[in-house]
Amino acid sequence: MIVSATVKVLARPASRAWVRRSVWTPLELYDLVRGVLRSRVQAAAVELDLPTSRPVLVPRQRAPRGPGTLAVLLEGEPGEVLERSTRIAELLGGDASIRSEPPAWWGRYPFGPDDVALRVTVPPADLHAAIYAIRDAAGAAVPVRGSAGTGVIHASLPGTAHPDRVAAVLEAVRDVLLGRSGSCVVVCAPPAIRDAVDLWGPVASPDLVRRVKERFDPAGRLAPGRFFGA
Repeated sequence: MIVSATVKVLARPASRAWVRRSVWTPLELYDLVRGVLRSRVQAAAVELDLPTSRPVLVPRQRAPRGPGTLAVLLEGEPGEVLERSTRIAELLGGDASIRSEPPAWWGRYPFGPDDVALRVTVPPADLHAAIYAIRDAAGAAVPVRGSAGTGVIHASLPGTAHPDRVAAVLEAVRDVLLGRSGSCVVVCAPPAIRDAVDLWGPVASPDLVRRVKERFDPAGRLAPGRFFGA
């Protein structure tokens, strides 16, 4: 039961614009995101979408658009948004364009109700390494989507995969993230997989986490099974 809540309300921005650019590889994404974050242009969000399709191996002049998309959201007064979005488009280069509407995938997860959903958190500078680790461990390109600006992304594995295969993917990805201050947790999965794999991976100070949980939720009523030690 919630007995008290404080909600911060912000005014709706007068204008919004999305700068969109196609990307070919996670490494290219690294260079683009680094440029946006190092610029003095304040972006409301820097999001990425990398579908399962791989780039076609043909000269760039014949296939100028990569399979993935990087989208940067700018908010504020109309004139200010136009100026900042123009600067971001010039910074990203390539086929960057300014749109008044978000891409179709904006605000949507890359997984369905029957898939294995992973949430990966890593410093933005190491995001490309995390994506490569997921693809290498899975043996194929997997859908990846999320915040390139904060380093929090979601990936999707087939829900029909064998639990041992999913466990192997998780172990390989977590090994790569261990030295990069990252983590990989299973957000949701079919029961057979959920019951067979380590959902959380390495957890700092697990005893402390359990004590805090027991202190504030002694009956275990708050989101049972949704948190480590619950």
